[in-house]
Amino acid sequence: MVGFILATLSCAIAFGGSLTGTVKDDVSGQPLVNAKVAIFAATGSAIAESLTDGNGRFSTSDLPNREYRFVVSKTYYRSVEGHISADEGTAVLIRMLPYGTISGAVSGVSAGVVVAVPISAPLTARPASASWSASSTINEGHYKLVGLPPGRYVIGLWNPQLEEGGRLQGLFLYPDSAQPREFAVDGGEEYENINFLPIAPEAYAISGSVEGSDDYATISAVPVALPSFAVGAVMVQRDGSFRMARLAAGAYDILAISGGRASAPKYGKSRVLLDHNIDNLDIHLAPGRVVKVTLNRNGPLTHPWKCDGPVELAMVSSERWPTSSDRVIGGVNIAATVDHLAPRSLTA
Repeated sequence: MVGFILATLSCAIAFGGSLTGTVKDDVSGQPLVNAKVAIFAATGSAIAESLTDGNGRFSTSDLPNREYRFVVSKTYYRSVEGHISADEGTAVLIRMLPYGTISGAVSGVSAGVVVAVPISAPLTARPASASWSASSTINEGHYKLVGLPPGRYVIGLWNPQLEEGGRLQGLFLYPDSAQPREFAVDGGEEYENINFLPIAPEAYAISGSVEGSDDYATISAVPVALPSFAVGAVMVQRDGSFRMARLAAGAYDILAISGGRASAPKYGKSRVLLDHNIDNLDIHLAPGRVVKVTLNRNGPLTHPWKCDGPVELAMVSSERWPTSSDRVIGGVNIAATVDHLAPRSLTA
């Protein structure tokens, strides 16, 4: 579902054009109060602005008879825009798609934040640190995440007291980090009673060393069940040692990468089952892959492809490495060599 104009009735006259209408929730059908209706001229300049009343109605009068662009917006709803002609008697019914909500209770924690994190498809996975789409401070044992745009999410409990060294750790996913639940939001979904049970999860630490680094290195923990999402990331110390704490039980891929402007990146990986503290985990770094690509000007007869000029070639890692592993090569004509790519799956 998307927001749209449901109906338009018009009666053209020469002068004294007006726009009137009603704004409703596309899911419940209820009128929306205080939705902002902005009218713009074809040049883009603002002409009029009004708010819907208690019945979801708005009205704008004394407009020249011509076509206008309108934008209807309201907090926690997807904006609706379109074009309409201002004639006497013009009335519109506009339906707005509400964003989703997730709410519930949290037991056993006196302070903290519940966050909703979008699940990026592996092919668009970028840095390990995720940005929240919504967050809610725990208030008297309850939380409510609002304004979630369409997408897929996991939610987690983040207690700021669990941070160590300025790096996010201690993010416990719902119902557990080993097998987090995905929440699909298409528009207007209200997930209720999503309760975090008494929080007494066993929190474990992983420590060890990274070998083969020529530059600074970063290490992250990625749940095997959610390969495009990282629940923790820390910097490796100058002596190669690292420690990640406050990790919930589960299976993780521990991914390490080093390199920067001064050196080519190197990669390392180890899979662990975390049901106890792990010490002395050694991760060896190795150079990234080198891929040679030849671009054919004439493909198979069933799928002819011609390239009359330079093209850009993008190589994207299908795993969540703690850095962006994308490579875009410009000006490719016939063949190219792409190096320093993260290991494992790639898509061109």
